[in-house]
Amino acid sequence: MTRRRCTHELVLASLTATLVTSCGDTGQTRTSFPLAAAGTAAEPVTVGDWDVTVREARLAFGPVYLCSAQNAGLDSCARAAAEHLGATSFDALSPTPTPMGTLNATTGVTVLSGMWDYGRSWRLSETEPRPLAGAVDGAHSAVIELVAMHHGDGVERVYRFVLDVDGGTQPSGSTATRARLTAHEITAHEPGLVVRFDPTLWASMIDYDALAMLEAPSPGAPIDVPADDMASSALQTALTVTALPSFEWQPTD
Repeated sequence: MTRRRCTHELVLASLTATLVTSCGDTGQTRTSFPLAAAGTAAEPVTVGDWDVTVREARLAFGPVYLCSAQNAGLDSCARAAAEHLGATSFDALSPTPTPMGTLNATTGVTVLSGMWDYGRSWRLSETEPRPLAGAVDGAHSAVIELVAMHHGDGVERVYRFVLDVDGGTQPSGSTATRARLTAHEITAHEPGLVVRFDPTLWASMIDYDALAMLEAPSPGAPIDVPADDMASSALQTALTVTALPSFEWQPTD
């Protein structure tokens, strides 16, 4: 029997929109498999003269597009090897995977890169990014709370971040993150993909001496860190460049 090739094209006029299917007579077929997101349990980390622990890390993940090109982009990933068009929030301090739904994919295609969002998406037809239904608290990419104690005074300071991470500083239609990934050929019997994040690694990239200049509204109360603060920018950079998640393809039984 001749196996038919079915590729699905991400219509870039709307990054959350339509899959255009075309079929030819090759060995490639359409398939789908589970997508999940997971975190890493919080561990104390020393950053300069500070002991830091992440106390809360809620993150929205998706949509996500996996690409056969080495460098994911609007043009190079016009035909995605696999994609999931939704977004789901989860506890990024829990190592237990949270189901995100399914990845729709094409067999026989090798994934080399990916691009993804954090609960906020930007269609080409829109003037700015917008939150998806799976955004944290219905609006945001992440809510992160961490506790920092200075070695000198022993006083704990609690910092709270509310982040909107999206492609807003790039051309319209862009995703928040693009990255090269370890090569993986998609098969017809993929057990699933788990995308794992490490909030402690994010926290290690903050300048706590500078952050200590912010005053608490009352002694011991959490300090809301402004979105334009350097520490907020450091966390956004961690999510998009310097502390990207690992893509864990699940083994076949």
